[in-house]
Amino acid sequence: MPVKLNRILNELSLYARFHFYSEENVMADSGYPDLEAHRLLHYTLIEMLNNKILGLQICAIDAGQVERFLIDWFVQHVTQEDSKIGRHLGQSPTSIPSRTGEL
Repeated sequence: MPVKLNRILNELSLYARFHFYSEENVMADSGYPDLEAHRLLHYTLIEMLNNKILGLQICAIDAGQVERFLIDWFVQHVTQEDSKIGRHLGQSPTSIPSRTGEL
């Protein structure tokens, strides 16, 4: 795998973990009822991404397969799963929790 592609995919994996952690905090603060199931989806997506990166590194898959996985991930996860969080936050009286004095 080209070095630059490897760096980009590793950065994507790190960013996804950060993003998911932040999203899970928002869900926890707002009392999102499906937090644990959504957290499991995040874990699974990260594992799948890391497996795709490994597959590229050992030449078991090609970049097109990773591209298709990433497109499916973003389209499916964001439009189906993350939209549920958006609806919850729109209905929740504590949708944007105050952090004043919580630290």
